[in-house]
Amino acid sequence: MSKIWKVLQWVIVVVLMVVGLALIFNEQIKSYVVNHMSQTAISKPVDTKTKHKGNFDFESVKAVDIKGAFFSLEPVHIPYMRIPARLRRRTR
Repeated sequence: MSKIWKVLQWVIVVVLMVVGLALIFNEQIKSYVVNHMSQTAISKPVDTKTKHKGNFDFESVKAVDIKGAFFSLEPVHIPYMRIPARLRRRTR
């Protein structure tokens, strides 16, 4: 019983250390993940083999209104954005 208790204590200590380090280095981890994801998104190859036929019938084009343009956009999610120090407003 004593050996099981000591092993359980060490497991708890290790889990708490990992959680503590994750909380301490949260910004650095987030920055690394965002940089990695943006590099993989940029490095995707462009599909140039498919031919797209253009439509140059200007009479079939409809006028754009603000409501239609606003609701047709997909939501943009920015997980992390850095603001340079010289652009931040001083709060003192």
